[in-house]
Amino acid sequence: MNRQNVCFARAYGEPREAGAEIGRQLADEIREAISALGVPERFEDGHCQCCGLKPEMIATNLETQAPELLAEMEGLAEGAGVPAASIFMMNWLMLPRGAKGAALAFADAPGGPAVAVTLAKQLPAAVPVAVTAIDVPGRAEVLLIGAPGLVGCVAGVNSHGIAMTLTPVESNESRADGLPSAMVARMALQQSRTLDEALAILDDAKLACCPWDAILADKERAVLVARGLDNMAVREAVDGAVWAADSYGVRDRLARLAAEKPHTGEGVQEALVDCGEPDPICACGMGDRAYVFGAVVRPRARVILLAAGEPCKTEFRPFQLKLAVTGAGSHLAGEYQQ
Repeated sequence: MNRQNVCFARAYGEPREAGAEIGRQLADEIREAISALGVPERFEDGHCQCCGLKPEMIATNLETQAPELLAEMEGLAEGAGVPAASIFMMNWLMLPRGAKGAALAFADAPGGPAVAVTLAKQLPAAVPVAVTAIDVPGRAEVLLIGAPGLVGCVAGVNSHGIAMTLTPVESNESRADGLPSAMVARMALQQSRTLDEALAILDDAKLACCPWDAILADKERAVLVARGLDNMAVREAVDGAVWAADSYGVRDRLARLAAEKPHTGEGVQEALVDCGEPDPICACGMGDRAYVFGAVVRPRARVILLAAGEPCKTEFRPFQLKLAVTGAGSHLAGEYQQ
């Protein structure tokens, strides 16, 4: 597969209102994603296959730990015309268990850090890559990469110039009182003005399952965050670079590429599309029934260059979060380049 469908939506308003607007814009794609993921069939005997939670427990966790995301999901269901339980379930099932990925950041790139990420997951049927821009009053405006109906994200940038990417770590651990990792990433982006604030949110969050490595960057700094279910470690860039991957072989290759490639936006993109054997970085060969993308995020410019499909064979398209010209922060001043 060379190219995958991309859907785009933008919304302004309180969480439920914003969710309903996105639900209306992406109604067809959300219904198709629910069907492709096998919701609710994959909740065997009423339990999630990943973490064992029942839908009612999922709703309880959201109500106590992420009420804004719960309201947004209820709005998504309303706007798309689907049961709220289906939206809850797909947000637990979509990512990242069983996914493959890699990420590399050049903290010393001209113009500020450049972060590259690739992610691929085999699914029962193809699911498009969704780009959403959401502006909730009193929160940072966010530009997110995910899937239709997913309130979390696997990559994104906010209006304060904070960027984050997720790389899955294989694990069978789970806990009953947590949230999916993609939701935690969304919370960190939407609620933080600085990199240190984002780190504090990530450290305080409870994960339901599927630990991850994340690259977190701002206008001048990039760090690797290794987040387990009950602990977190942070590593600063060494020789201007940090990286993460789902296997030792890919991590070793990223280390070599970090030493060989120029520390620029172009250099990190070249590393992202590397298909050299063994241990290629590019997410090739997943077939037609896969969710695949590659992206380069420039937090200072609030830009995401997205390749929806196999990055080595797909054109990178720019999506930019443009800041308001006045201090109002209104959605009327926000524009998105596609």
